[in-house]
Amino acid sequence: MVSFAQFRPEKDHALQLRVWARVVPKLPDDAVFMIVGSVRDTDDQRIVDELRKLAYELGISKRVEFKINLSRDDLHAIFSKAKVEI
Repeated sequence: MVSFAQFRPEKDHALQLRVWARVVPKLPDDAVFMIVGSVRDTDDQRIVDELRKLAYELGISKRVEFKINLSRDDLHAIFSKAKVEI
């Protein structure tokens, strides 16, 4: 699963992590939650640091990847590999 948004308080990435923690036991062992976004300043970086800590506290840190300030090519690679299932 991929979340794509700036690391800002109003995006509520913490809620996304809490939801992931509830569903991850029902998913295949290789399922990963990738959080992709930009960090503009120290406030944004603090948000990422707090999210990493929360992922650890929730016991899901090995199932969460943070991708920060990726290049356009790296973003394209992520989304071109994504599987869409409806």
